[in-house]
Order: sequence, then structure tokens, then C-alpha cells
Amino acid sequence: MNDTAIGKNLLLFEIRLLERSMITAELLRDWKSHVHYLLNEIGVYFEAFNMFTVFKADEESYDMEIFWSNNPDVCTMQMLEQEIKSKLVKENKTPTDVISFKVTHNVAEDSIAMCQLTEGDLAFHTKTIKTSEVDGIVGMTVSSQLLQDQDSDLMVESIMAIFHNVAGSIKTINGHNKDMAFYATRDPLTNLFNQRVFWELLQNEAKRAHRRNYSFGLMVVDFDNFKMINDCYGHHFGDRFLQLAAIKLRQSLRDGDILARYGGDEFTIILPETTEEEALIVASRLRNDIDNLDLKDPNGKLIRTTASIGISICPTHSSDIKDLFRIADSAMYKSKKAGKNMVSLPTSEDITNTFMQNKEKSIFLLDTINKKDSIIPHFQPITNVRTGMIEINELFMRIVKDERLMTAGEFIDVAEDIGIVHKLDYIIIEKAFDRIKTEGYTGQLFVNLSPSSLTIKQFIPTIVKLTTEYMIMPPNIVFKFPERETVKNLAALEKFARELRSEGFKFAIEDFGSGLSSYHYIKSIPIDYIKIEGEYIKNMFKDSIYHAFVKSIATLAKELNIKTIAKYVETTETLNELSVLDVDYAQGYIIGMPSSNLLTDRVLFIAPQK
Repeated sequence: MNDTAIGKNLLLFEIRLLERSMITAELLRDWKSHVHYLLNEIGVYFEAFNMFTVFKADEESYDMEIFWSNNPDVCTMQMLEQEIKSKLVKENKTPTDVISFKVTHNVAEDSIAMCQLTEGDLAFHTKTIKTSEVDGIVGMTVSSQLLQDQDSDLMVESIMAIFHNVAGSIKTINGHNKDMAFYATRDPLTNLFNQRVFWELLQNEAKRAHRRNYSFGLMVVDFDNFKMINDCYGHHFGDRFLQLAAIKLRQSLRDGDILARYGGDEFTIILPETTEEEALIVASRLRNDIDNLDLKDPNGKLIRTTASIGISICPTHSSDIKDLFRIADSAMYKSKKAGKNMVSLPTSEDITNTFMQNKEKSIFLLDTINKKDSIIPHFQPITNVRTGMIEINELFMRIVKDERLMTAGEFIDVAEDIGIVHKLDYIIIEKAFDRIKTEGYTGQLFVNLSPSSLTIKQFIPTIVKLTTEYMIMPPNIVFKFPERETVKNLAALEKFARELRSEGFKFAIEDFGSGLSSYHYIKSIPIDYIKIEGEYIKNMFKDSIYHAFVKSIATLAKELNIKTIAKYVETTETLNELSVLDVDYAQGYIIGMPSSNLLTDRVLFIAPQK
């Protein structure tokens, strides 16, 4: 009976360890505390001196983390380090003198001294982790007396299996997180800074220039014949052209100049501490170098490339970064209209025209709010990957102007500048609710939130009033917020999201993975859906890192009971892979374009079989 009781206790102990070892956001954030927890729990049953991990940092170095239950002396620490190094060298058959180690000691009970140990006192248990992403060992040091007890030895093996899985998974996910921190700032095709980071760097440069009282330049570069290259030789060749162009631009710039891919074949360059004359010299050099870009078609014929360039100078032309960009962008189009392959600086008349255009747009938007008729809801379907059924529609705003539909990208910046975004939101949401009621739509509706919504006290009460008026079930409404705004608004966003949830609404994060702290705040904010960064989906067959990102996001979301939505789904191949990765929903042009139709209860494709 005594043996049975001990066995039961050990089994319950293992179950507790397994429950505590589920890979969650909390465990990811505080995995070292978790290891100390394991040590404390183990200490109830037998003496375990430490646990350790050793992972390969690069070709010739390793990171070693040693976790002690009590505070060891220097001799004991050095002895253990040497023993672990010997184990690793034996595993990898690599001479010690060609490997460097960064060693960190972590002590759970710093106030309690550990008695001095000898090699004879210790028994090492290690397991090797060797995958395409992780290389190293995990281990535990226990009293050598345990070797005489078969039950305890089995327990050690069981604990090591748990520790092996936990440490390996955490190392893999944290590795993805570090890569994500890099790729969140980069354009995946060219590895240049992306548009989001460009705006942050431009804002930083404007503040620095103001503090130090110097001028700087902004340059917008657009290639003149890129569409022809794409149409004639295909998108793959066009991608190669953009990669070569990015390399040539980088080589032509000075140290400290900041190059970004803004979108398509448009690039932006920030020129710190630069005068108008110096900016023209840089632009002239860029034109010459672009003209000599060694680009050949599939038949080996040289393709001549040129670019149109626009320049603006801060504070000469404007101190506001948005206006500075608009002026440089207008100057670039001026170069194109003048015959292409030119560099343009704005004149006073050009600047006046740019401001007048924004003024006219502001007047138009204010008039639109009063009339409302020209604001049109559009919907894009989102399907269940497993069933192929449309279960969600995402709401988009369109405005009719001169018999043409304007997308949000054409007016949202101006609307934010003049503080009317929330009023436009109220109008488009009410029109969408009216359609839902009229057509009897029972699926979910995703609604974009602007950062300004967080500061409008009446926003949530207004939405609650509209749901009551149109008899809309709050759980069917999912408000989504772009991830790039979460870091700067984290406290306000958390409060806002909880208020939404208290009223029954759901909450989603847009472009998950595009920010620098994706895995750090999903525990704080009550999230129901994650929309995975579209670039990861679009490029996951081209780049194994992006594929790994999608896989790890889907896995973690499942653990946290969060639904995942993939954007930019454009091929059947992508749909099939999303099913394999266990992503829940798909959105993209293969599913459906935004339109005035509110779609539901339709099977758009035969769901792929796992």
C-alpha cells in the first residue's frame, strides 16, 4: 500500500508538471521562473541541484543558462560548467577550443547557500535537442545516490522529457520572435525598411532636426517603366528588378541616409542634415546609377531603366511630416509629367497647390458627413478554411466622388487630420447595420477601428445604441485594431477592449506579427481573433521564416483559444497549406473582392482535406 501511495503521488506530481508546462503567452514571457518552479517541485521528492540549457547561438558559440535551487560557491559553478561543456563537446564531436560559451547562472534561493559539491556527488541527466531551428542540450543534475533508486531514476527521465519539450518549444518560439522583430520592420522582398517604419523614422528625424536646428531632405523615387517590365516579363522578373534596384539605391546613398520601400516600385529616402543643394547632388548620383543598372531580359538583352524623383526639404517646404511627404510625392509626379527620368524640387506654387488639394479634400469630407448619401459600405467575405462557408464579412468604407469610388486610403489621412474619422465611422457602421437588418444577415461583421476611437468617450455608447436600434446581436460585431498602434496605445487599448467585451462585442488584432511585441501583449488584451500579417501569408512559400511565423502564430492562438484569419489568400495552394497549419479563416482575392454585396451561407470552395 505504501508503494501504491508513493506511485500515485508521483503520478499526480507528473500531471501537475505537465499542466504547468503548457506553452502559453505567460510561460513564454517568464520561462526562467517556470524552471525555478520545476526545481522547487522536484525538491519535494528528491534532491535536484540544478537544471540547465545550452543552445547554439551561431557556428562557434553557445548560450548556457544554469538554474540553481540554492546559492552555489564558485568552485561548484566552475565544476558544473566544465562538465556541461564536456557533455556538449562529446555530443557534437567538436574540440572545446573552437567553441565559446556565454554562461548565465540563475539562483532560485539566493539567501540559502549550497554545500560544496564534488563530481562524485553529482549525476548528470541530459537530452539532446537537434532540429533545423534548435541545436543544443537540456539537462538536470541530481544526487548520485538517486541512481540506486529505480523509481527515482524513472521520475528523473520523466521530468527530463517534460523539460526537453518545454525548453525546445520556448527556444524555437523565441527564435521566431527575434526574427519577427526584424521582419516586422522590413519589406520581405527587398529587406529594406517598410512603410510603417519609414513613417516612424521620418517622425524621429523631424524631431531631431528641430532640436538641433538643421535641415533634412526627403526623396520619393518611382521607377518609370516598372509596369512595362511586369507586363512583359512577369511578376517574378519584376520582383528581381525591384531587388536589384534596392541594392543599387543603397549603394548610391551616403552612410546615415535611410532607404525604405514605400510600396510597389516607389521608394523613399530620408537624407539627414541635408540642404537643398546637397539633396540635388544625391538625386543626380541616383539617376546616373539607376541608368547603369545591369538588368537583362530573359534573352540577355539589356533593359534600360530610369526613375522620376521628387524632393522636399524640412523645414524649408514644411515642418509637418505628412505635408513634407505629400510635397515630395507631388514633386515626383511633376517629374513624370515633365517627361520622366527627372528630378524635381517644389516651387512655391507647387506647395500651394498641394495644400489646396488637401483643403479641397477637407471641404469635400465635411460636406460628405452632412449629406451622408455618398458614403457607401462595401463588404469582403471571410471563409471558414475547414468548410469553405462564408461566416464573416469585413466592412470597408467607400465614398463616391465624381462618379468614382474613393477607397479609405485616399481620404483617411485627411479625415484624421481634421478630426472627423469617428463621425465617418458612425455613418458607415449605421449603414452596415441597416443592411444586416434588412437582409437578415446572421454572420459576423468585422469593423475597422481608428486610433482616435480610443479617445472618443461616446464611441462605445453610440455603437451600443445603434445595435439596439437595429436589433444587432453584439457578439456578431468584431472590432479590429491595427497591431502597429498597440504599442503606443497599449494601456488605452486594453481598457477600450475590455469595455467593448463588457458590452458583448468581440475584438480582433489586425496584421498580427507586424509589430515588435506580438507575443507580449496578447495576454493583456482580451483578443478573440488574430488577423495574421498579410506579407507572411503571401510570402510563406518563398521564405521558410515566414512559413514558420504562420505556423507558430496558429499554434499559439490555438493554445489561447484565439481564432486566426489569414489575409492575402490568392491561390488554392495557399488555402491547402492554411488547412495543414490549422488556420481557421481565409480572406483574399481568391475568396472575394470587397463589393457592395453582403454575402453569407455560401460555399466558395471545397475545403481541403488534412
